[in-house]
Amino acid sequence: LLPPEMQKEINSRRTPEQADLSLSFAEKTALYEAGLIRQALQENGWNQSRAARALKMPVQTLNNKIKNMKIRPT
Repeated sequence: LLPPEMQKEINSRRTPEQADLSLSFAEKTALYEAGLIRQALQENGWNQSRAARALKMPVQTLNNKIKNMKIRPT
């Protein structure tokens, strides 16, 4: 699970460039990954199978990331 401050960043849809400079590399990487996932989902109408294909990852991996990062439609 992501720390609460990272979850706020993800849910606020800020770009990685706008993220707090005090975040660690791992935190910034997680934010970037969440942004890519959110973008793929939005571009594919929140259809997880199509988003997974666009990201070239297994659907189960995408599902796990969505769950762990608590990514929700806005």
